[in-house]
Amino acid sequence: MTEERSLALVIASVFLIGAVGLILTGGLGGDSAVYGEDVYVYEYRADFYPNGTLEELFVYQISTSGKYRMLYRSFKDPLARGELNKPYFELLELRPPLGTTTYIRDYSGRVEVLSGDPSMVYDIQSLALINEVGCYRPERFSRGRYEIGYRFKVHPPLECDNQYCHLNLKLADEHLPYRSATIAIHDENGSLRRIFPHPPMDVVQTGDVWLIRGSIPKDELVEVEILFAPEVAETLDGFSRNVTEVGNKTFAANDDGHGGVDWYTILERGLTGLILLLPAGLFLIHRRYGREKEYTVPETLSYVPEKRKPWLVNLVFNGDSFDFNENGFYATILDFQRRGIIEIESEMIDDNGLLTSSNKANLKMRLLKGPEDLDDDYEKDVLSFLKAYSSGGVFSTATFEDTLKRMRKDAKIDPSSLNFIRERMKRLMYVPNREICGRFVARPRLSSGAFVAESRRWIRRPNFNVLFILIFFLIFSMPFLGPIVSWILQSSVATMLVILGLQLVPAAIAPSALFGRWKEEYYKEKLEWDAFRRHLKDFASIQKYAPEDLKMWEEWLVYGAALGVGDKVVEAMEALNVQIPEMRPAGEMHEVFRHSYGLTIQPSSSSNDGFGGGGLGGGGFGGGGGFGGGGGGAR
Repeated sequence: MTEERSLALVIASVFLIGAVGLILTGGLGGDSAVYGEDVYVYEYRADFYPNGTLEELFVYQISTSGKYRMLYRSFKDPLARGELNKPYFELLELRPPLGTTTYIRDYSGRVEVLSGDPSMVYDIQSLALINEVGCYRPERFSRGRYEIGYRFKVHPPLECDNQYCHLNLKLADEHLPYRSATIAIHDENGSLRRIFPHPPMDVVQTGDVWLIRGSIPKDELVEVEILFAPEVAETLDGFSRNVTEVGNKTFAANDDGHGGVDWYTILERGLTGLILLLPAGLFLIHRRYGREKEYTVPETLSYVPEKRKPWLVNLVFNGDSFDFNENGFYATILDFQRRGIIEIESEMIDDNGLLTSSNKANLKMRLLKGPEDLDDDYEKDVLSFLKAYSSGGVFSTATFEDTLKRMRKDAKIDPSSLNFIRERMKRLMYVPNREICGRFVARPRLSSGAFVAESRRWIRRPNFNVLFILIFFLIFSMPFLGPIVSWILQSSVATMLVILGLQLVPAAIAPSALFGRWKEEYYKEKLEWDAFRRHLKDFASIQKYAPEDLKMWEEWLVYGAALGVGDKVVEAMEALNVQIPEMRPAGEMHEVFRHSYGLTIQPSSSSNDGFGGGGLGGGGFGGGGGFGGGGGGAR
């Protein structure tokens, strides 16, 4: 894939993830507060008057029929229909949907049916909570919208001095999500001095009404802290107490993060902007740090661009320049055969190691030279590995597997030997030499290619014990993970952080050089290796060349293996009846060495070899210290 196509794919993926994520979760003007809910408050309006009257309208949206039978409004402080000698909410009126039984369960636990079927009192008593008023439908509500209106007389705690009277009215703290909320504070007699909504929301004054608007996630605090002129104590039938410096305490409480600057909204909008601007940011990073010179290279090349070691071609010029896979190891062994360093013989054996015409392959590699005869460090390591596990100068994959099986049995007592072989094979087959990569490509500004590559290899391994245990753990952890998932869906900031994390995935798994830069003229060489790889994959192109040129086919097979298309070269050789010694081992090497590497996984013990003061009932200063609580609910 060309650099331009890779960049376009990454940026398009990042943009789509961000846009779709924001649309689905409400970050672009949608309904993030109610995302994923089957019942929520579609619209909420509260009107509070200086005489203590509170009028509330709840419009419930039910998405699932036959699930809910109660729609209610609850409080954390006393609810009554008569007079009390402590701060309380007095129910004056309830306007229910048609066909429902209305009720109140007051501060004492007494249930009273206000309208509808009086015989429902026992059902309601078993379901309703203290300080709750609402509507009951025993046959359960159908899908749709239901409007309920309430009118209360609020008798709140007040803190007063000679300058201010302070009211902290908590309208909700344990409730359904509110898709749209409007709180109107009426100031008919001009007694209102300052208003502090918790959490901070948009406040607009229209005439003598202060309007607070926003959407409210589930169980989020909804509170209005108000400073009135001291005369309000004469019109608001509450429970006042003298407190010094009411104004200073209110201002101080609302400068500690519970009020004042709306940091939550700032963070939310900042994350939204970051999500939307990330594609442009990645484009600019590429332009600044990753844009390459333009070169003209043929679509296909029939010759090896540079005489490099096969493992180096796999490391630098095949796929991600900071990724290395087992094909580099296989290509090196095939290159040893081509150069006369080893001699490979392939035979078929049964499970007992006896020669047969089927079952599995055994590769015998006769070592014709030693590591001391080589000048390349990686090649020395490969040949040293073959020599260490050879017998009589011959490395046999079948004998090596038998050795690993014995070690697996011993590993239950002492796993050190098995772990040593595993680490050795891992270094030879999977671990990239980043120092060498850095000679060809400047360090990328954005990449986690090594982590992603290792994750892919881990998933591909033959032994899935660890993966199975992880999946098993996740399945049985779902009851505990549920609250976390719910919190993420209900918190817009948490949701945006998840979206941002998902956006970074395409950038992380993109080729490392996309946000780095090739040094010298190596990008041109990279394009040439890509063209050579396309040639080897295209049978129509490769069949044009003479089968008699065996040296050419040997070279193609070695570098085809390094580039991950060795199987295509083998298929073409079989079709054209090209016979070289490396052909059969090239087709069998992946299976035998992957199986051997899988045997190095240590078996499990059970496996076999296979500021807010309380005041009088609320009324403290700052966010969370208000009188009231509860909110709209359904059950």
